[in-house]
Amino acid sequence: MSVLINKVLLASWLVLVNARLLSGHSASNSFAHNSIVNTKGPSYEYYKLPSATELSSVELELMKNILANAVRDYNRRISKRFSDMRIVQPNYGIQYKVTLSQNGDKLVEINAFAKEVGNDSHYRNLNSEEVIVFDGGSSFFNTTINLKTKKASVIRIHGFA
Repeated sequence: MSVLINKVLLASWLVLVNARLLSGHSASNSFAHNSIVNTKGPSYEYYKLPSATELSSVELELMKNILANAVRDYNRRISKRFSDMRIVQPNYGIQYKVTLSQNGDKLVEINAFAKEVGNDSHYRNLNSEEVIVFDGGSSFFNTTINLKTKKASVIRIHGFA
């Protein structure tokens, strides 16, 4: 019973935080890397959010490869019991923000969401406003990539319970 109450409290807190984030206005001084990368799995379209630093073209390609490998590894680890939580949507938007760790490592924060094909009205400000999803299952996931270590943190999907 306590676990259920904690989940309800966490969900309520997330709704409040996300409502506050949605009511704010973000600056739109960023640029896009709107390239689509086809891997054995979903396609990715990249959008750069306002960031503390930039990525070189080599770092951008490295980030894309690390992300594709992290998704493949995540999908391999999902048991058959939870196969509906695999990341298999045909088209994902990938928002990313680049920060520096205390050690000076470049970290790329990934915010991924399944995009509906043909309905671009929902996706007007992808370079300035972070997409926020309540629940969403494997249609929405996050990870952080450390470019120095060439590793991604554990992929976190929304709604895996």
